[in-house]
Amino acid sequence: MMGVDNNSAVGCKDDHKNSRKNRREKRRRQQHKSGFAKGLLRRVVSTLIFLVVVSIMVYAGSMLWTDWQDDLQARGEYSDLRDTFQRDRDSVDWSAINPDYVGWISIPGTRINYPIVQGQDNDKYLHTTFSGQFLPAGAIFMDYRVTDRFDAHTTMIYGHNMRDGSMFAGLNAYLDSAFIRQNPEVIITTPDGEVLTYQIFFARKVYARDPVYTLDFKRPETAQYFQNAPEGATQFLLLSTCTDDGNDDARTMVYAAR
Repeated sequence: MMGVDNNSAVGCKDDHKNSRKNRREKRRRQQHKSGFAKGLLRRVVSTLIFLVVVSIMVYAGSMLWTDWQDDLQARGEYSDLRDTFQRDRDSVDWSAINPDYVGWISIPGTRINYPIVQGQDNDKYLHTTFSGQFLPAGAIFMDYRVTDRFDAHTTMIYGHNMRDGSMFAGLNAYLDSAFIRQNPEVIITTPDGEVLTYQIFFARKVYARDPVYTLDFKRPETAQYFQNAPEGATQFLLLSTCTDDGNDDARTMVYAAR
């Protein structure tokens, strides 16, 4: 019977141990690599998210800054125009500054005190100021379809509801009937200097497709809102702006008569 080589047996055991050790070491290296890769991926994703958030904040900040600058510029323009109107209204040729000038509107008890223009459409002055600057505040403008201006049976005038309370933002206060009683007058100064005083008698919330915007005031659905007008009134003024409730389709309509 042949003898067993103890050295060979020991060698086999050592090889087996080394093999297992090598496999464990390999697994550890693989796990380390895998953990490193996952950690790197998490850091990359976190960095990208951070950069996206920072970019959004920078963009939003720049937009807010731009809006603030635009509003400031518009306020400056209209403040200068008001000063000129109060000081030299009879000597200034407003049509020379803007040929589309059709009058001046002021409403005591509010901040509304602006020149009125009338373009060839209802788009131009949405974002064009009286002096011609392209700014979000735009101008106070008469509906282009009103051919007789303040001699018409009904004159429609529009203005933005600005966040800083400028332009026609003050009209929203008239949704409160108490405010109507306390501040009922609208004063229009025509280009030839005539002063027209209208009495506000009603205000309501409407929507962009309301029949009132057709300017067809013989329709029952539009005529009904003139029933509460002051007795003997023959001419009407409608003032329109966006509401304060954040609904882009909603409008505030103020009715006045003389």
